[in-house]
Amino acid sequence: MLLLKYGLLTGAVGCFVAAATFIVWQVVSAVPLVHRVETFSIRDQLFTTNPVEVAKDPSTVLKVYSKEGLPVGLGVSVRYRLDPQRLAYVQSNLPQPVESEIMPPVVANAFRQTISSYMVRDVFSAKREEVRRVAAETITKRLAADGIVVKEVMLRDVSLPPEYAKGLEGLLVKAQENDRLSIELEVKQKMVRSAELEAEAEKMRRVKEAEGRAQVTVLELSQADAQRVRLMASADAERLKSEALVLKENPMVIQKIIAERLSDKVQIMMVPMDGKFFFTNDVLKSTAIGGLGAHAPEQR
Repeated sequence: MLLLKYGLLTGAVGCFVAAATFIVWQVVSAVPLVHRVETFSIRDQLFTTNPVEVAKDPSTVLKVYSKEGLPVGLGVSVRYRLDPQRLAYVQSNLPQPVESEIMPPVVANAFRQTISSYMVRDVFSAKREEVRRVAAETITKRLAADGIVVKEVMLRDVSLPPEYAKGLEGLLVKAQENDRLSIELEVKQKMVRSAELEAEAEKMRRVKEAEGRAQVTVLELSQADAQRVRLMASADAERLKSEALVLKENPMVIQKIIAERLSDKVQIMMVPMDGKFFFTNDVLKSTAIGGLGAHAPEQR
């Protein structure tokens, strides 16, 4: 804490450290023993406001108006301290005490000017931090000129008009319901997508199994065909061997086979190779001799 020695007759001001024995800064008065001592705390101090009246709480109630003209209660806290180098100016020029004469109007005016440019909904939600920052800059700049250092400005609470609060609550409930439905829809879409992926995987697995079975079937058929070919080749070989043996023993069978094969296209008559015991030989010979005898006289 600092002590100020103020000369009542001369107006001279001296500054002392209360807990020390030495003088930090002093202006010696021309008239000794005629002085007044005032104390100022140079520690951090806190100025607070409430959005509504609270029983047994002497804090100032801060109410401002939005762009729509709706009343808005604000709970604000400002942490500040007095500049030790400017205590003489504070004591000589500012209304005392500072916490009740300077802080309330400066803080209230800064927030009134700031919030009058914003809609209630923005102050309550989307632009709350922006409102706090703009008001804090205004408060800091305004108080710095009077030797008051502002360290922090906090916007603790925003109190809305009852009717607007009910309507906003309904909107928030609907927004929460929409968010819930959106989340449920997203979950269902993920479930559907997961089911589609599982079905696709099952389909691919079945396709692979079918391809595998087809390859096995083709292999089995190939083996069966090869076995069948081998059996047919063996049977054909046996048949040809039997036919060769028959033909060897019965040469006339060849002529019979050829006649059967050509029966629908050529008419032939089979005769023994030596012509024995075949009646057509005599017929053909007689015809030939008769023909020669009938034509002989004419030749003469």
